[in-house]
Amino acid sequence: MKEIRNANKKNFKTQIIRIKLKSYNVALLDSSIVKLVSIFRENGYEISGPIPLPIKSKRVTVVRSPHIDGSSKERFVCDTYTRLFDCIVSGSAVDGDINQIFENLNLPAGIGVEISVSGYNQANQEA
Repeated sequence: MKEIRNANKKNFKTQIIRIKLKSYNVALLDSSIVKLVSIFRENGYEISGPIPLPIKSKRVTVVRSPHIDGSSKERFVCDTYTRLFDCIVSGSAVDGDINQIFENLNLPAGIGVEISVSGYNQANQEA
């Protein structure tokens, strides 16, 4: 009986799907995060996050008129907002349901998505 339990633990696979969303528009990014989290929670997956990552600012300085006044400059700033959350998937629903969710995913233009999947054997974590 003990051998059967140990065999079942070894076959129990858990995957963590890390989703990183990037955008220049913070309101659009936050509405997309709420939409994604609600979709995953409706399907019964465990969600960790969203975690706001540091804002990356790109600053560009341009000389307004290079021939007349060299000290007159314009400064432009472009901020990139990033959110990160993990979806923890276990059992047999790892492949089928997740693929269907990502195929039907409809995010607005201006949202960049990075998806990475890492799997680990939970029996090794418990030992």
